[in-house]
Amino acid sequence: MDGLTSTSEIRDFEKENSLSPSGMTALTGIASAAMQDQAFSVEIDYLVKPLSLRKLRKTMNME
Repeated sequence: MDGLTSTSEIRDFEKENSLSPSGMTALTGIASAAMQDQAFSVEIDYLVKPLSLRKLRKTMNME
């Protein structure tokens, strides 16, 4: 199972059990629009390498 599939399963579980969504971040070298759309559809923060530490901190709510 890949990361997007597992995130989708986790999101389904959260919804079925009235849980708040967990923070999920994908870090990948794939910058295609199709992959970004898939990540958006499962509600995952999608970051593409190379990545600045500032962007990572912002994503992790550390900035």
